[in-house]
Amino acid sequence: MTNTTLPRNGVLSDVSMPSTTGRIASLLGLRGIAALVVVIHHCMLRFPIYTSTYSEPAAVPSGHPLAWLMVHTPLHLVWGGGEAVFVFFVLSGLVLTLPVLRSAKFRWIAYYPARLIRLYLPVWVAIAWALSLFLLTRSIDPAAGAAWTSERGTTIDVRQLIERSIFLHDSNFYNGPLWSIVWEVLFSLLLPLYVLVIVRFRIGWGWKLAASLAATTVGAYLRSSHPPIGNLLLFMSMFAVGVLMAAHLDDLRTLAEQIARSRRPNLVWTLVLAVSLLGLCTYWFALLTTGNMHFLDMTDTVQLVGAAGLVFVVIFDRRLRHALESRVVLLLGTVSFSLYLVHDPIIATVDYLGGNRAIDFLVGIPVSLAVATAFYWSVERPSHKLARWVARIVPSQ
Repeated sequence: MTNTTLPRNGVLSDVSMPSTTGRIASLLGLRGIAALVVVIHHCMLRFPIYTSTYSEPAAVPSGHPLAWLMVHTPLHLVWGGGEAVFVFFVLSGLVLTLPVLRSAKFRWIAYYPARLIRLYLPVWVAIAWALSLFLLTRSIDPAAGAAWTSERGTTIDVRQLIERSIFLHDSNFYNGPLWSIVWEVLFSLLLPLYVLVIVRFRIGWGWKLAASLAATTVGAYLRSSHPPIGNLLLFMSMFAVGVLMAAHLDDLRTLAEQIARSRRPNLVWTLVLAVSLLGLCTYWFALLTTGNMHFLDMTDTVQLVGAAGLVFVVIFDRRLRHALESRVVLLLGTVSFSLYLVHDPIIATVDYLGGNRAIDFLVGIPVSLAVATAFYWSVERPSHKLARWVARIVPSQ
């Protein structure tokens, strides 16, 4: 987990800011909540009525009022896995850029091996974990193993396994959430280019934001007809918005100070939060009116703005920060990456063997949290230590 820090230059006392260490603990809490949302998302997708809203796509029929509410109202955010990933991408852009801005001589030569170790080692173990549960399921119940293979496309092919473990392309056939790690790795590799263009290039931040959102819109439009190009533009521009937020954090702080000086700051923060959350729901509102994929996909731009707005509120609103900095939420944030990596094959195993969707929630979620905690201490945390050690020993020249 990348440290989330702010530059230390004077701030007004009436604006909620990080502690004297400079860490934005609330962003860690936001990661934890987002990871839990992804877990709930995969439990919900065991219900055909919810799966169909992604595969069709089509609005929930009016004869299913509870499902309609869960899909087409802000209740969707409780299990909005895609929306949670949008938040992850904005956060990654923000927190990976901040250390570059804080350091006058950032060591890129040390950054690359350290970053790749932090990503790849846990991912490789997560792939092995998923395959072990697949083999266990198949050995206990061949029919369940066949269903797993049919639905998820999981196979044991050594050459394919090696290729997917290196390039991560199609690694989601082993472990569903790994599709997003492909974009995390690509962004990590391209971070110097992002810094050069977004941070160093001297044009107004408004133009940079407009360019990022334009790329998002074009990518969203193309993703259904030209997925490689569309997804590249769409997801890479999400990281760009996070980089832009890091580069203009002082401007965001100024805006937060203006809100703090307003007559009713709590009301303003509540409105900003509400608009941001509603923005994240835009796709599901639009699905009530159309099934046109180009139009639906282009709502991703509004969802991205909503994700960025949520991150802004989480950084600066004292009330939300207090909630996200509670001990339980911070513990969840600490293991959030591990939870993201291990939960999907657990829920699949419980579902294929148990055949009861209530058990997916009652067993799958607690077991996922327990395994994620063990995974953090045995895999993720040691990978962080190894990454820091490698960064220290890499020569400067």
